Amino acid sequence: MFFRVRLGDASTDRQLLNIVTLKNPSVYPLTANVSGSGLVTIDSPSLRVDELPQRGVWTVRVSFTGLTAWTGYTYSVSQDGEILDGSFQTLPENQTTPFAFIVGTCDGPEPRNPTNTFRTIRQLVESSTVPVVHMFIIDDVHYCDKFRVNDAATGLVSSGKPQDTGLGADYAKSWAASYGVLPSEAKWMQPDRQWVYRNLPCCYSGGDHAVAGNWCRGNAAPGAGQEMQKPCARGPGSLEAVAGAEWDAFYGSINPEPLRAGQWYWGKDLGPVRLSLWDISKTSEPYDSRLPTDTPYYGAQQISDQMSFLDVPTHPFKIAFHESGLTTVGQPWLDWHRSEAESWLND
Repeated sequence: MFFRVRLGDASTDRQLLNIVTLKNPSVYPLTANVSGSGLVTIDSPSLRVDELPQRGVWTVRVSFTGLTAWTGYTYSVSQDGEILDGSFQTLPENQTTPFAFIVGTCDGPEPRNPTNTFRTIRQLVESSTVPVVHMFIIDDVHYCDKFRVNDAATGLVSSGKPQDTGLGADYAKSWAASYGVLPSEAKWMQPDRQWVYRNLPCCYSGGDHAVAGNWCRGNAAPGAGQEMQKPCARGPGSLEAVAGAEWDAFYGSINPEPLRAGQWYWGKDLGPVRLSLWDISKTSEPYDSRLPTDTPYYGAQQISDQMSFLDVPTHPFKIAFHESGLTTVGQPWLDWHRSEAESWLND
């Protein structure tokens, strides 16, 4: 299969999905359909790996809009004679309809679970008497930074680990593998995994491995590995900027809108639940810290954004999804921001 689909954020009236394809959509147009009276918008293709004329990787975002709340939909995507289909359910408008969602984390580079976690998720979605309507992946969707592609079937080959080369094309090839378009990477092509990708809406947190492991977390202790020594630079051409552009193309584009433009933290409402989804590496302060003891993961602006979003009377349940503690690894928020934490917790 030369293209794959992953569902993104779902709401009461919209569903996002992303397509990754190895065939030029300008030559082999993509089409998408959704059941009912929903509208389909297919964004312009984005070329992420340009080794043309032989090889390329494109991402294409699709939006289904004008949907009805708490309604089941089916959809299909096709290109050059190949068809993928799936289904999803929009979210309820009220706060009393029972539903369930799944939270997962860190999809490591090796298939460690012989019982197939995604088979379990699929069985749960298909058999639950309470509809399972969404999934959230906290931290690493894929250990993209250290994953070298060497796929004989497609000819896609990385020049090295993305975190070492700093090349957008190497990050893009790694992300493409996580969609299941590379025959050499059987883990990502498992049928149950692909079924979950096409049938369960999901929001994603890139995690530090979207750029480089712990690259700006102040974890460069004596004896720390090379991946913890990456430069903490921002701006055009920096490792964060290069890697971040690829993350946004493959996953960030199908998340909800961020709580602050340019940041990797998002907010979402599901019935009576208001939740936030965070990636801490981009918000550590001071940004160039090298000591665990002086690196609070969130600065005042980030904490203010989160509190403003969560501290509302309209949603009785609040959930903050984080990779670790609000400050340093395993350290309670109270240790760093006692007055703010106590004030909010006691409210």
